[in-house]
Amino acid sequence: MSDGRRLRAGAEWLLVAGAVAYGLVAAIRHAWLCDDAFISFRYAENLNHGLGLVYNTGERVEGYSNFLWTIWIALGMRLGAAPESWAVVWGVASYAASILLLGVASLGGDRRRHVLPIAAIAAARNTKGAVSRPAGASDAP
Repeated sequence: MSDGRRLRAGAEWLLVAGAVAYGLVAAIRHAWLCDDAFISFRYAENLNHGLGLVYNTGERVEGYSNFLWTIWIALGMRLGAAPESWAVVWGVASYAASILLLGVASLGGDRRRHVLPIAAIAAARNTKGAVSRPAGASDAP
């Protein structure tokens, strides 16, 4: 690999790292829980108590829109974590991981052409994502 190509690759990785860091700080700074998160917490709590994925005992109604997130919250509760803390930590982590994956994907492929991790930078600048992911909103981008 030539020095120019190595320098360009290093700069691209630096942009990805910067996007992840920026998005991580934004998500932590704006961390909160919306009311939708507490619906998932209730379903997760009932699942852990052996009642199944129900909001109220005996009522078989699917009132959550995020099955995997609800199961993930149930796992955290089973491990002894407070659902509020678990949701915020994993919401922030998933947001940062999404930015990282976008950045890594932009750096793959044909290395002869210069590609900037624009998707990662755009995702990091997306304030709705930084706010919604940690909040546990089911419509988080």
